[in-house]
Amino acid sequence: MTLEPPEFVRLSPKLGKNIRARARPHHSTTDWDHIAGRWALDTTKYVSAPSSYRSGPNVSDNWAVLKGVHLTEGRIVDSFWMAGCYSDYFEMYGFRIMQATGSVSFTVNHYRGSIHKGAGPNLARIRWWRQGGSGTFSQYRTLDPQLPTSTWNRIRITWWVSEPGLMLSIEMLSGEEWIQIADDGTDPTNQHEDPTKNRVAVGGTSDATPYGCWHDNTEIWGRP
Repeated sequence: MTLEPPEFVRLSPKLGKNIRARARPHHSTTDWDHIAGRWALDTTKYVSAPSSYRSGPNVSDNWAVLKGVHLTEGRIVDSFWMAGCYSDYFEMYGFRIMQATGSVSFTVNHYRGSIHKGAGPNLARIRWWRQGGSGTFSQYRTLDPQLPTSTWNRIRITWWVSEPGLMLSIEMLSGEEWIQIADDGTDPTNQHEDPTKNRVAVGGTSDATPYGCWHDNTEIWGRP
């Protein structure tokens, strides 16, 4: 039995700008499905020019869902900035989203990892949960170290199948090393597995300026 994730390679465009990715020629925000009025490219805050992807302002749930890539196992690598951490607004990462290209919904079957604030100013826990399927699945894991707000954090979210079920992990980039910052989540029922309809997404919730969620240099990784 192994609890370690398999090897992945980068498949996707980065979100938040037009770029040239290794695996595909040219990409832009048109490679992702969006909710109209809930996002914008921000040319004032980014990791690499010319822009980042912002949820909001003044929106509830929002995410961008990648077109044409379906992953039963995979990895999201992302730089995010959570400003202000107002109330319980949070960053979101979706996977195994069972939705056809061209639409975005939070009620279709999917898994999600959402990063939440704690009692203090930092992001202190991640919630893994499943929308739909048989039974319920919701697990909170404490982040150690916690992730600061109002700065860029580089993280990666990984999901893969092992003997215990569907394994879920979060890591942060510290210098040049990835370190695990929470115990793995595990759904022993391993649901919503469909290689023809398992999309991935990034997003968040936000309030009015200066609060918000930003993403940059987002990468989607899958099996070779």
